Amino acid sequence: MEEVVRFDRDNMMRMPKIIPLHAGYPSVGKAAWLSHFYPNCYFELSIMTPHVHQNLYQRYMQVVEVVPLSKILFASDAYHIPELYWLAGRWGKRYLAKALTDYVIGGSLSVEEAIEAARMILYKNNRKVYGLEN
Repeated sequence: MEEVVRFDRDNMMRMPKIIPLHAGYPSVGKAAWLSHFYPNCYFELSIMTPHVHQNLYQRYMQVVEVVPLSKILFASDAYHIPELYWLAGRWGKRYLAKALTDYVIGGSLSVEEAIEAARMILYKNNRKVYGLEN
């Protein structure tokens, strides 16, 4: 995966946006590290929400620990079944809130910073990456 993200040729690093789909699952930690290390790599949360629901809170904690908040993109792998969209939104917000709350309790984020982080992850980062900002 790293060779795709690095994407250099002739000792010149090109910077296309790379967004490993499905959170790099099952290599979530590796995908998170690549998103941390390479400025052109982002981390997209799909497939974990709602399909990989075991330990979703721990996976969100792992992502928030490593990936810059401005590079985490909320997404779901919901398709054709309305209940999956509902479930992905509900679980995504629940476990993201729980993870960010732990960072507030630990003193890493203020309440205001955690709220802004949630906004970034849930919609602002996607709008920015895909050029949907006003």
